[in-house]
Amino acid sequence: MSNNPFWDFSLQHYASESVQILCLQLQEQGCANVNLVLFSQWLALRGRCFNADLMAAHRELNDWHERVVVPLRRARNAIKKTDWQATQSLYDGVKRSELDAERVEQDMLFCHKEKFPLAPDQPLLQDLARCNLQAYLQTLSLTTDQVELFSAQIVAAVFK
Repeated sequence: MSNNPFWDFSLQHYASESVQILCLQLQEQGCANVNLVLFSQWLALRGRCFNADLMAAHRELNDWHERVVVPLRRARNAIKKTDWQATQSLYDGVKRSELDAERVEQDMLFCHKEKFPLAPDQPLLQDLARCNLQAYLQTLSLTTDQVELFSAQIVAAVFK
């Protein structure tokens, strides 16, 4: 256990093959931030509502993601596509750095958890999780059908 319960939640659920596959599909198809996908679900466990406007206001988080996490991911993927055996240690190092950068991003999100409002009337966990995820996914370049489908699938995979 770490001192960040959101990180622990993410490690536990991302270890599920179905969650991982769905998150990576969202990342590829809609340019989703997997940390925000998982954060929306973790907030539901805490009875809090994800707010896309509030999230967009966190410039340091958005800057970190775009200037650090995404370039590390691109570098890792570029290295992965090479056939040269000597790149394995470089690949491993960049992969570790990407994971470290993701951890920093999750620490930033965790620090802002109290800014997200408590859900009114204590809805069912899965309903709040779906509503939270849809609030995030609607900010991406996804169709309404994709938002509904991914929301249903991810919530089912996380809260099985």
